[in-house]
Amino acid sequence: FGDPDQAVRRQACSTAARFYRRTLPINPTVYILHLDRRGEDGVVIRDTESLLSRFEESLAWLTEEGLDPSLLAVENLDYPLEWIVPIADAIGMKLCLDLGHLAFYGFDRKRYLDEFLEKTGMIHLHGVLDGADHRGADAIPEKEWEMIFRRLDSYKGGLSLEVFSLGDLRSSMARLEGML
Repeated sequence: FGDPDQAVRRQACSTAARFYRRTLPINPTVYILHLDRRGEDGVVIRDTESLLSRFEESLAWLTEEGLDPSLLAVENLDYPLEWIVPIADAIGMKLCLDLGHLAFYGFDRKRYLDEFLEKTGMIHLHGVLDGADHRGADAIPEKEWEMIFRRLDSYKGGLSLEVFSLGDLRSSMARLEGML
């Protein structure tokens, strides 16, 4: 969605719009968008101002294609969420607050939960272990775990355990059961 080549961005929007239309009948609560800083060639785009302008243009195209902005949530990746909040707010999108990405990239989870939870439609929960994210929730330090769940007490959006192995899923479920 941020590639310098307009044709690449249009193709990405077209693909997202097709996916949206095909899955709308299953009544999803939210569609998660990754606004990646890398272009199609995999190289990180350093010109932030131009990148954000292209994100904004791509999201406008998506809404022109008929995507309901209230069903879209943009996920935090490797850059400050503050970069994209104004864009999301302007078109009525939600946020997907990925707590594992926040830890992995060195952002303050407490501050981001305090500041952005109200705008959040989905939370991705996973731990970071040995330099890898998307690990079990048991990898979240106890003090952080307690802080997260205190803030989620009144949260009404979705929560996804974003782990990619059965072992990490089991350990995450066990830890969640312990909090409930």
